[in-house]
Amino acid sequence: MLTRLTPSASVPNDAAFSSETSQALTTADDRQLFYRLMHPDNCPAKYEIAKAYLDKQLGMLPQEDLFSGQPDQIQVELALLKTNLRLKNLSASSGLRGAIRQSAPFALVELCWLQSASNAAQAHTGTAALMFQLYRGCFGNDTSTTKRVSLFKQVLEDFNMTLPETYTHLFASHPGFVDAAFIAPVTGLCLAQLPIHYLPEILGYTLAHCFGLSTTLQLISHKAGSGSQVPGSLNTYLQTSQMESARELAVQAVSACIEEQHIQQRPEFWRRLGRGVFLYIGAERGLVNALHRQSQQIQSAWCDFVSNEPQVADKDNLSAKITLCGHQLDNWFNNEPLLAERLAREILNADNPDYQNAQMRRFFSDTSVFDDTSLIASDYLKLQQLVDRLEAIKVELRSVSDVNQSFSLETSAVENHLGLAKRSDDSTRQLYYELLNLENNPQCLNAAYHYVSRHLKKARAVMNRIKPIHLRCIEFSETAFDQQIQKIYRAEADQYQQFVAPPKLARTVYLWGIEQFAPVLLVDGSWLQNISNAGNHQHLISRYLTRIYADEIGDGRDDWNHANVYRQLLESTQIQLPEFTTKEFSQHRGFLDSAFDLPVFFLAISQFPSRFEAEIIGLNLAIELSGLGSTYRRLVDELDYWGIDSSIVSLHLSIDNLATGHAALAHDAVTVYLDQVLNNSGYTEMQKHWRRIWSGYLALTTVPEDLKRALLWNYFKRFVVVPRLSREN
Repeated sequence: MLTRLTPSASVPNDAAFSSETSQALTTADDRQLFYRLMHPDNCPAKYEIAKAYLDKQLGMLPQEDLFSGQPDQIQVELALLKTNLRLKNLSASSGLRGAIRQSAPFALVELCWLQSASNAAQAHTGTAALMFQLYRGCFGNDTSTTKRVSLFKQVLEDFNMTLPETYTHLFASHPGFVDAAFIAPVTGLCLAQLPIHYLPEILGYTLAHCFGLSTTLQLISHKAGSGSQVPGSLNTYLQTSQMESARELAVQAVSACIEEQHIQQRPEFWRRLGRGVFLYIGAERGLVNALHRQSQQIQSAWCDFVSNEPQVADKDNLSAKITLCGHQLDNWFNNEPLLAERLAREILNADNPDYQNAQMRRFFSDTSVFDDTSLIASDYLKLQQLVDRLEAIKVELRSVSDVNQSFSLETSAVENHLGLAKRSDDSTRQLYYELLNLENNPQCLNAAYHYVSRHLKKARAVMNRIKPIHLRCIEFSETAFDQQIQKIYRAEADQYQQFVAPPKLARTVYLWGIEQFAPVLLVDGSWLQNISNAGNHQHLISRYLTRIYADEIGDGRDDWNHANVYRQLLESTQIQLPEFTTKEFSQHRGFLDSAFDLPVFFLAISQFPSRFEAEIIGLNLAIELSGLGSTYRRLVDELDYWGIDSSIVSLHLSIDNLATGHAALAHDAVTVYLDQVLNNSGYTEMQKHWRRIWSGYLALTTVPEDLKRALLWNYFKRFVVVPRLSREN
């Protein structure tokens, strides 16, 4: 039960998020940013762009402290804030259909700011586990019809609203949206690019969302309650926005962050947490204020026109005869107040090429009204007054557009600079460190891309001559593919022989090997870390791969996280290593240089989930099939013999089965992907994509070749030659 709290500082109210403040937040071309950030691997300047955008917004927010610094008071303080921020004049703000449509850019990428919270550098933490659980679990799993995005799509369908896919340029430029509809989703996407730097703000943004501080949801809820015959899908959608479990997870994530980072006594964390809440409110309020402001402008022009409207000779009033931007004037506001949004955009873009010298005519779809002999001079005067008002609105709207254009040119220059950046040191050790600290080292993406491309080229070169023969690329058909998978599985499984003690290798050799594999197993699953971003999380292939990634990182349980299971192995064998995200780890002299080849490939290819989608699908298939063979089973036997914890190996054996486990999901991802290519582009293109998939598959064999040689040579030198020389001396 919530108890009444008297805050030590004043809690911001509605006035703190004024129309002027919200308008000032929209200084970038949010539509363009939305489109670019929905395709992050094609936007190398995303970190700089996101930071500039967020810092500008954060600098315009209220300065009051929201939280007292006590985790158990978070819910009370947010409830008080929600009471102070009740949206006023709901009845005059907009219609239900319009409110639903304008909320679509945000609702269709809901929780996008958490999409990178479980990245390779953070996924092992309790905070990241809780945020991932919130992102994937509380709002429906990958097949659930109760997933929030799926529910909202059903709402759109029930209201007969058809929109392009969110990742398309058509969506970002859709004339049915006001520009301010993109403030909140762009803010969320910017936060998603910098999950480490803005972690407190992300937590605050999440709290605000889960505790129902959305002004657009208030607006929709109010309109739904005052209307009749509201579709059941909308009621279900509104009910799921009040999930108690989501609130609990958000509060737990804050507590986990405090505990893990030892920051309970640091007021700066609490200040930034509150700023995240204000950031959410400001972004959301920006849309409502923009709708209200724009509606007032257009309706003012309309009211001026109709207040003294003359009657024409045939007794039909003038507004019924005029078609303005595709609609009769009578229809602009009668049933749908938010048609004003569309009218504003039509006004901004109005230019009838047939009437360039007739300013009055260019706003009108049907100019025949000007040739109506029943009109008198006063009618034309009224039309001219209406056009003058529309022209004034157009000038105001275009002035905002000019600011947007200047921002676009500026960010393009930054992006071009980064795309041409040269590196003086692209060693795998250095690249490993930089890819785990991307927010501070965005310049490494150029080297990462070339690193992946180089290894894929190597894999393609051996595609038709690699041994054993069953690893060579075939012509794809589902039957041939299934047969090849079975051959690979049987070839591995048939090699297993009953374990006979003792193992051929000494215990110290296994301990040395465990140390060498730390760089790759501490980023286990990282090749899929960006596969479920906002641009593709609704795709069937992405859902298959996200299920795999969820298991790799513990599916919301940090104690099930594979990297943490490996940490337990390191601890139990008393292998002490620096924190894996530090430069000390990447420069650790106990590691072979080639121990970083495969993890860097995983980390690097994950940064380009769209560009290398086919290759990632193939790589994933190879990784999941590798857990089915004799090597893992034999390794379990040998580790158990030496009293070494074999949990990490047994874990992969249990989940990588060919019938229902990761291997089955990886197999299905391949066939679904190629089916889509076949349907869209034809048979020849499908075979090209199949070869791309198989190059990713073979990369798991070719990338660690140097490591295999280094392990063999160093084993011989370390455990054979050196002991022999010691005995001789």
